[in-house]
Amino acid sequence: MIIIIAASFAYKLPQGAKVDRTEDKKLKIKTFLNVKIWKNKKFVIWTIGLPCAVFGYYVPIVHLVTFVSINFPADDGKILVMCIGASSTVGRLAFGIISDHEKINRVLLQQISLISIGVFTMLLVAANTWIYMILLCLGIGLADGCFVSLIGPIAFDLCGPEGAVQAIGFVNGISAISITVGPTVAG
Repeated sequence: MIIIIAASFAYKLPQGAKVDRTEDKKLKIKTFLNVKIWKNKKFVIWTIGLPCAVFGYYVPIVHLVTFVSINFPADDGKILVMCIGASSTVGRLAFGIISDHEKINRVLLQQISLISIGVFTMLLVAANTWIYMILLCLGIGLADGCFVSLIGPIAFDLCGPEGAVQAIGFVNGISAISITVGPTVAG
């Protein structure tokens, strides 16, 4: 990062070069908002579907400690949140490697991970022992790791190298709204 910052300070126009300010403004607008990616139907469907799918994404993490204090008063709910975080780390590493294989359909793998998160979350209310709670939280974490590690590669697959950065930004920005509202509505 330091090298990139230093290189950006070292950038300068060739001597004697004239800059057309109107062209410069048009170029800045085009690089800020790449409308070309919105003409890609697969990207649009993914961008609309993902925020709908992550509406309940943070519900278990936000409400898990309270749920445990009510249903398992002798146990500490923070341990389950820690299990989700630890297995998410493992899932990100594992599924990052798995998704690099050519025969893997990344979009399908992400859909499976989102369905898994939903199923594990619903099973939390049916868990009647502490060990089941831990196993379900480990499953949520692995699926979370898979989901998160695939956002970038899917954006790259759908929009190419020139549109991937903005695709990730748009998806994360739109998803942030439903991720924020979801736990509040569930509470």
